[in-house]
Amino acid sequence: MGQSTRFGAGQITVTSSATQIAAANQDRLTITLTKLNAENVFLGCNNALTTTGGLLFAGTCGATITLATTSPIFGITVGASVTVTYGEITQ
Repeated sequence: MGQSTRFGAGQITVTSSATQIAAANQDRLTITLTKLNAENVFLGCNNALTTTGGLLFAGTCGATITLATTSPIFGITVGASVTVTYGEITQ
């Protein structure tokens, strides 16, 4: 029998403090994040994340990024809060 995949989704408000967007998931294949605001979000894998050390998730409202990771995903903003939705594919 073939491998099955599942889809999970959610939404979180990222603030100027490191905010967990998605927990670690050893079964995750990919996760796609979409910003619902225009402000920049910086991404990282733990709550020690800063705006000078994270991966820049820039762009306008509706910008997306897809990651292939099983680690937790955290986000932080420079000031204004940003709503981020996510969809993850798991095995």
